Amino acid sequence: MGSILESLFCGNIKPDEGLHPKHSEYYDLNQRISSLIEAYHKKLFTGKVR
Repeated sequence: MGSILESLFCGNIKPDEGLHPKHSEYYDLNQRISSLIEAYHKKLFTGKVR
C-alpha cells in the first residue's frame, strides 16, 4: 500500500468528487464555465481559434 500523497498523485484519490456547494451562484458560474470550455473546444477542433 502506497502513501496518501502517492495515491493522490496517481489519481486514485479525487478530493473534489465530494464537493457539492449549495450556493446557487456556484451552479450558474459552473454552467457558464462549462459553456465557455465547450465553445473553445469547438473552435479549437475546427481550426477557428483567433
